[in-house]
Amino acid sequence: TACRLLQYRFFATKRYSVLQEGFPKLWSSSVFQWLKEQVDGDQKLFDLFMNFILMINFALVLVETFYDLQNWTETPLLENLELIFAIVYLCEIAVKLSVYSLPQYWAY
Repeated sequence: TACRLLQYRFFATKRYSVLQEGFPKLWSSSVFQWLKEQVDGDQKLFDLFMNFILMINFALVLVETFYDLQNWTETPLLENLELIFAIVYLCEIAVKLSVYSLPQYWAY
């Protein structure tokens, strides 16, 4: 098995987004460095925020399930909230891909 490990083809991926090399002024701007710190810093505050959003979305799913079990029609507010959460999750992907490379994001 040690021989198999030595024969394994290791590869490395770039950690950061193409913005680092393609748009160095944007990458080094104070606003972007702040965003990068929220996403990739030690505390990963962006992940904490998105986990909070996920918990709110979970509560919405429970409410929608209750509506479905009672055969009630969903209110327009619930339907709009679904769309809002979908947009928030797309924004999450955009923010993370502005910091991480695609292979790093996929492995993350």
